[in-house]
Amino acid sequence: MVPGERRERAPVRILGLDTETFPIRPGRQAPRVVCVQIRSGIGDRIFEREPGLDLLEEALADPEILIVGHAVAYDALCSIATRPRLIRAWIRAYESDRVVCTHIRESLARIAEGTIDRHRDGSLLACVERYKIPHAFEEGDKEAGSPRTRFASVDGIPVGLWAPEFRRYALADLVAVDLYHAQEKAFQAAWFADQYRRSRADFWLRATAAHGMRVDPRAVARFSALIEEEHRTCKAILSDASERDLERFAEEHEIERVDAVPPVSGLVRYEGTKNLAAARARMVAVCGARGLPVPVTDTGKRNGLTEGAGAYVGLDADACAASGDLQLRAYARFTSIGTLRSRVARLSLAASLGVPVQPRFEPLKKTGRTSCSKGETTPGRPMNAVGDQTQNLNREPGLRECYIARPGCLILSADWRAAELHTLAQTCADWGLDSSLARVLRAGKDPHVAFASISSGWTYEWTIEALRGDHGPEAKKKAKAARQGAKACNFGFPGGLGIAKFRAWAAKTYGVIWTEAEAGRRKGQWLDAYPEMPAYFRIIDRIVNSGRPLEHPGSHRFRGDLTFTSAANSPFQGRCGDMLVDAGWRVLSWVHRESVPARLWNEAHDEIMIEVAEDRAHEIAMEATEIMDAVGAEWCPAAPCRAEPALQRHWRKGAEPAYRDGRLIPHEDRDIGAEEIEKIRKEIRSGIDALRVSWTYGIEEDRARAIGEGREG
Repeated sequence: MVPGERRERAPVRILGLDTETFPIRPGRQAPRVVCVQIRSGIGDRIFEREPGLDLLEEALADPEILIVGHAVAYDALCSIATRPRLIRAWIRAYESDRVVCTHIRESLARIAEGTIDRHRDGSLLACVERYKIPHAFEEGDKEAGSPRTRFASVDGIPVGLWAPEFRRYALADLVAVDLYHAQEKAFQAAWFADQYRRSRADFWLRATAAHGMRVDPRAVARFSALIEEEHRTCKAILSDASERDLERFAEEHEIERVDAVPPVSGLVRYEGTKNLAAARARMVAVCGARGLPVPVTDTGKRNGLTEGAGAYVGLDADACAASGDLQLRAYARFTSIGTLRSRVARLSLAASLGVPVQPRFEPLKKTGRTSCSKGETTPGRPMNAVGDQTQNLNREPGLRECYIARPGCLILSADWRAAELHTLAQTCADWGLDSSLARVLRAGKDPHVAFASISSGWTYEWTIEALRGDHGPEAKKKAKAARQGAKACNFGFPGGLGIAKFRAWAAKTYGVIWTEAEAGRRKGQWLDAYPEMPAYFRIIDRIVNSGRPLEHPGSHRFRGDLTFTSAANSPFQGRCGDMLVDAGWRVLSWVHRESVPARLWNEAHDEIMIEVAEDRAHEIAMEATEIMDAVGAEWCPAAPCRAEPALQRHWRKGAEPAYRDGRLIPHEDRDIGAEEIEKIRKEIRSGIDALRVSWTYGIEEDRARAIGEGREG
């Protein structure tokens, strides 16, 4: 369904669907089906595997049947794993809007109502109890050893011979049909307009997770060693204010050192525990010296504080980064290393078990974006998956490189650059505003270079030349800094941030540190450059003051309980989410319709990643990019998004398109200039191991070693 289209449905027969399966295990997120449960006009029934799949296959082919289930994408994938030919039947049913998930519907309705934060539990049991729907669930049904976890034990046994608790549990999930009807009665029909697209999103994201991402054991081991080494460095910086380690930390993290307050000892005690009182005192001193508001903890915000004091001084990663202080950034890094250690432990486990990392995706947040997590683990229960949060990985070299394509494959990334600026321009066009931003984008200009030129008094052409180095190293440095500042403006101001919050956000996200006057001047320049934005903000203000939910252009999804900033961000953030889940579905459909040797591998916000056969990589990349370009043009006709493809063997943070003889080649195999070759050779000969050098320069380890030994270049 194209953006903006509302499809009127003919009356349909509802078929409730659920399955019971063998246990989920690491590497097996879509296990074999044991039985199929169906609610139809003849009541609720349990069918053994083959007869049940026969009936499901018939239902998928019937254009009058709407299939309803809670997390129905899981049942779909399990049925496909058991009977692979069902994949195309499921795709046709999803594409004709004949599959809907009651979990997705509940999220859509609660987001529109503005109560999603109070109703986070989207389990079927929580939902039916919310609506006071009678059900057959019993206490302990989700516990280890319950029938839910033991259906493999009745596989092949006639249903009539099952113990009563197995039959009761198998039929209980069909209450999802009652939930569907309750949702219809409780909420406006318009609030479910996006249910089919988001149900499709759930399917392809679950399929992506089920395929999973392989890891490189050598890279994991080396990265783990580096993390432990950095832990020791951070401890020295914080416990002793070691000047040598401070300089090393600044250099390795590419932080320009500006000490507003002299470094102090004792932020971490010698035994390795953090000294919160000392860290809070430093935060207060640094913010005072730099004229920044003292950050507030979440508890302090709930108590109405606008500036931190005492135990309410914020010390999270964002607050420490926004301070610009090297020691506080090391303090945040020391804290985050604990999280990294846990992540490395999961990657090491996946490597040792020989299973892929399988993230858990959430297809709908209230922003309209998707999200990702490592999934839930419960002490005492078997691990369902070795998961990881693969959308927003830490930026340090080596982490992404722990992920590798399967043998005979490459990783294709297709990325919309500055997608949120395209969707912002389109939202302005949807609301009848003449968009200067759209004109910049249609002209094919880099929007960050465009605003950097305006704010610095340069021509666009001169800035491009300076970034290439045509005007010397000093001009290049200034142009890069100006572009970085422009990125902060282009991505920060559209969300309605005030100057104080913008300064903190810009420092945290882009390392841009401006005084209040400097930030205010940039905001004035930005509003002058894009005169549609004051009108945009007036529309947002009217929406917020109306008390009605915001309707997203294109998807007709609604969001309630709005603040000014959430309302300002939602139209363009949400459209990015809509665009991405649409593109992911079209790629998956194409792959299976055309039997393309490829599988969806990861989703990282504005980037879709696909594992492709190496011998077909160029052709697959060109077709996948065409699909994404088509989606970008449909969702943003006023400023069409275009995707850039890149191939890589390991996942690379800075992978760019690389061509040879007109064909896309892996980023690692690109031609490298003499200056870069000399840098690689120098690092190898200084004793830095080839694997670590390969992370820094985005090449494979063997090539780094060959350059170091003089066998290349």
